[in-house]
Order: sequence, then C-alpha cells, then structure tokens
Amino acid sequence: MYDIPFTHQIKDIDLASLLNRSSKHFDPKNVISFVGEKVIMITGGGGSIGSELTHQCFKYGARKIIIVDSSEYNLYSIYENYLDKENSYADSEKKKKSLENIAKHWKSYNISCSSL
Repeated sequence: MYDIPFTHQIKDIDLASLLNRSSKHFDPKNVISFVGEKVIMITGGGGSIGSELTHQCFKYGARKIIIVDSSEYNLYSIYENYLDKENSYADSEKKKKSLENIAKHWKSYNISCSSL
C-alpha cells in the first residue's frame, strides 16, 4: 500500500453514502411557496446558519427580511454584506415583548435559528 503514490489511493465516494439516511430531492418550488413574497423574521440571524437562511430567503423571493440577533456586530456584518437595504431590517432586541412587537408591526413569519 505504501508503494502506491497517495494520489493513486484516493477513491471516488458517493456523497449519499456519508448520510445516515436516504437523500432528499430539493424542489425550489417548495421553498418559493414557503417564503416567496412574505415578510420573514429570522431570530438568531447573525450566526452562520441564520446568515445563510437570510441569503436563501432573498434568493427565493422573500419580500422583506427582518434579522434579530444578540450580536450587533453580526447584524452589521450581515446588513453590510448580504442585505438589500431597501427590503431588510436588523434589530438586536432580545426581550420577548420586543420580538412580539416587531412581529406584529411587520406581520412577519418567524424562522428561529437559535434561542436569543
């Protein structure tokens, strides 16, 4: 085995074999019907999963994204790098009442990425 160069020992793998379940078919129409033309509030939106969800929600037609996170730096970073300034709102409020007020004001659908 050590006589064979390392590059010749590399084998192709089937990514589905790494999962402990059968693979799922991705249908963008399902995502579009879930977020399209809606106001989406993403709590915990400053982290890696939340920022990716933000990006995907805009990609699939969300009308407005509201990001709530406890880290003002994360909010600033996402706001500067990802968001359409006309169709987004970022807030660092953590209190339950504040979240309820934001949701009522914007009449949003909530996606939670973490507990604030």
